[in-house]
Amino acid sequence: MSFAYDSSSENPLGFEWMLIEKIEGVPLSEVWEKMDFGSKVRLTLEISNLLQQQHGLEFSQIGNLYFSTVAAQVNNRIETFSNAEAFGGRSANNGNLKVDRGIGTDFVIGRMVSPWFFRQKRVLLPADRGPFSSSHDLMMAKTQIQIERVSNLSPSPTDEFYSETDEELAKNHKEINVLHHQDLSNRNIIVHPTSYRINGIIDWESVGICPDWQASEYPHFLRGIDTTEPPPVGVPGVDEEDLVEFRKDLEKVLLRNLYLQSLQVCRKRSQWHSPSL
Repeated sequence: MSFAYDSSSENPLGFEWMLIEKIEGVPLSEVWEKMDFGSKVRLTLEISNLLQQQHGLEFSQIGNLYFSTVAAQVNNRIETFSNAEAFGGRSANNGNLKVDRGIGTDFVIGRMVSPWFFRQKRVLLPADRGPFSSSHDLMMAKTQIQIERVSNLSPSPTDEFYSETDEELAKNHKEINVLHHQDLSNRNIIVHPTSYRINGIIDWESVGICPDWQASEYPHFLRGIDTTEPPPVGVPGVDEEDLVEFRKDLEKVLLRNLYLQSLQVCRKRSQWHSPSL
């Protein structure tokens, strides 16, 4: 729970701040290695169920959530609307973007603040940060900012190459935009130190609206090397300790498969498959 905050650096502290309640428990990263496989299975399904609750909230644009009081500062496309009533969730026939607003006048969807748009000095680069009306617009904006980033790293030109992603994005897909936590790492999942039940998920400052294909990517704590065969046990000349990491990789593969099965119903709502650049 957040008790107070200041999203501007123009205050006596000189930087943005937030006063929040601390959740009891420990980060998942501190207990993951001690957890038995059954506990990891239970936690994986619990995370999947929590994410499906988020993904059940659909939006008309891709961006981040802001209080509607700062709408003019976070949406550079707002000027296409003739008056404030345009924020009621209607889309005009003249190409204007549809802007969602919550209950009453609580929020609007504005430009992206997900880490990708600001890491590695991207924050210093001119770029379109949304909000975006489609996955095509989002990926084209990310492509342009990446090109800008590369051009600042080296003056040498790069060869043009064919991109299957661009062809896929040009197709007429049914798109669904959902609420998504952008940094679901094991540091941000707080669990009970002995039961390993989830007590809470923290660091929601980058929560935003994204295409469901992007929201369906594996959480950070489940990512790893793909492997299909379990490592051998008790093979002469093979150090058992050397096989520990291989077993960890196989364990994550099993958990990822379980996670995808749990999300299967959610994923069937969309025609999208996650593109790769």
